[in-house]
Amino acid sequence: MAYVYVALTLGLTLAVGLIAWQGLDTVLLVLAVGGWSLLLLGVYQILPIILAALGWRELLGTVRQRGLVGLTVINWIGLSVNWLLPAAQIGGDLLRARLLTQRGADGAAATASVVVDKTIQAGAQAAFSLLGLVLLLAVVGTHELVGWIGGFVVLLTGGLWIFYRLQRKSPLGAVLRGLRRIPGGSRLRAATTDGHAFDAALDGLYRQRTRLVAAVAWRMAERLAKAGEVWLALWLMGMPVSVGEALILESLTQAVRAAAFLVPAGIGVQEGGIVVIGAALGLSPDLSLALSLAKRFRELVVGLPGLLGWQIHEWRARKRGTGTSPTA
Repeated sequence: MAYVYVALTLGLTLAVGLIAWQGLDTVLLVLAVGGWSLLLLGVYQILPIILAALGWRELLGTVRQRGLVGLTVINWIGLSVNWLLPAAQIGGDLLRARLLTQRGADGAAATASVVVDKTIQAGAQAAFSLLGLVLLLAVVGTHELVGWIGGFVVLLTGGLWIFYRLQRKSPLGAVLRGLRRIPGGSRLRAATTDGHAFDAALDGLYRQRTRLVAAVAWRMAERLAKAGEVWLALWLMGMPVSVGEALILESLTQAVRAAAFLVPAGIGVQEGGIVVIGAALGLSPDLSLALSLAKRFRELVVGLPGLLGWQIHEWRARKRGTGTSPTA
């Protein structure tokens, strides 16, 4: 875990350095224009969270009957963990599978749905980043950012394809079958059965093309909705931009943050990315930093209650002694 602390230290150093470069008073002055109205960003975040839950629900089969509200709450908790804890952007997704299982869902099906959903998220991010690159070229022409972000999109797409192919090889069942050959491996018979169940659930999901297409559509809608947050934040701060510019800022900033997934919460990376991308669009560095801080503020406003909700959920599960909790 030492690398996490090193990455966090470097990220914090970069963030503090950028703010010191522009002057904290200057950045806060821009934020002050929005004032308490920036709390609307937290309210607006409900929309992309629901869209993400709708995409996930497409992958859950009969579990969908448990209702959108419950899935939205689980998705909110998972996002809160990814935003605020050093979870490398996957801890919250593992937690989603755990919470869904606690609500009575089949463990293999729940885990498979999260794996496929994470794969779709990566694909949506690649497509969203590509859209941002096309818009950037249309707005400013050639720019050094194009090469860097384009390279990331290529790497992400290649990694995504490899990840998908590995999933299609029944990975967990194969690993557990191999473990059974070692001395004492007979104890893994039950685990091997679970591994086969997971692989079967994964294969079943990838065969349901209609649901996959629907899940992709919801995830792309979520990405587009997130660009609305950028537009709203800048409008509240008295510096409105076009929808296209908001799309560029959000898509390419998320690409930069995804590339630095080892940095907890993308601290420093997000700030630097917004400053560079904003400069390409003619935004001043102090405004870009204010936008990044507004997004951080939203993560705290939405994420802290999500973490609290997680702890309440776990407390109720322990109190009942059954590992389950009421459906939201």
